[in-house]
Amino acid sequence: MRFFSQTLTLTLLLPLGAVAQGQGSLKVDSSQVVGLTALLEAQPRHPEATSIRALLLEWEDSTRDVVDYVCPDVLAPVPATGTPNGPELLAQFIFGSAAFQVANPSQKGA
Repeated sequence: MRFFSQTLTLTLLLPLGAVAQGQGSLKVDSSQVVGLTALLEAQPRHPEATSIRALLLEWEDSTRDVVDYVCPDVLAPVPATGTPNGPELLAQFIFGSAAFQVANPSQKGA
């Protein structure tokens, strides 16, 4: 299982090296969302986690494959100042919802 995890990590992150070297802009497509979300859940402090979150947010903003609703009353405490890892928790909530919809297209917007 450890080998699989390392292989998945390399497969998902190799394209980030090209961007770091100025070889073009990197985009996430829907087929990568489930794997990248799982990576962030398993390794929230991964060295590339900030870059992955930024790419997923960009994808989330431009895709029509998912519909995410963030209820302010339910999530009010999460982004509040003083909540440890608040921004990461909120982003992961959104990514988890998106990953579910990508994996289950009939549940889009659920």
